[in-house]
Amino acid sequence: MSDRLLTFAIGITVVLVLGVLFYRIDLQKPGPSQIAEAPEVESKPVTVIKARATECRQRGKRVHLKGIVENRGATVLSSVTLQVIWKGERGVIDTSLAYVAVDNPILPGTSREFFDSTTLRGVEWCTVKALDWWAT
Repeated sequence: MSDRLLTFAIGITVVLVLGVLFYRIDLQKPGPSQIAEAPEVESKPVTVIKARATECRQRGKRVHLKGIVENRGATVLSSVTLQVIWKGERGVIDTSLAYVAVDNPILPGTSREFFDSTTLRGVEWCTVKALDWWAT
């Protein structure tokens, strides 16, 4: 056999092997009938809560916090638990819990004022974070 014929035979063998590999890979791809459709998911109302401190002032020996909880979602909130963070010069001094809307639910698109106070020393500012809520 000459070198040209051997090179031609090797080239045809390589092309045949590659063709078989691509054909097998193409057969392993799922066809349109083999693709499972995603099950329908029920859309649930979204709950979006924003809590913020509007005022943090010292009056006598007490520090008073005034804030707002906003219901920006589509569900009625029957109870909201907030974490009040009392901060000083060196960071967090203490935390406490405040409960909002226990007796009077917060409707979607409305807000509710809340108050808290402490007798801790060294409080310079306050922040609020929504921890938990119950939607009806």
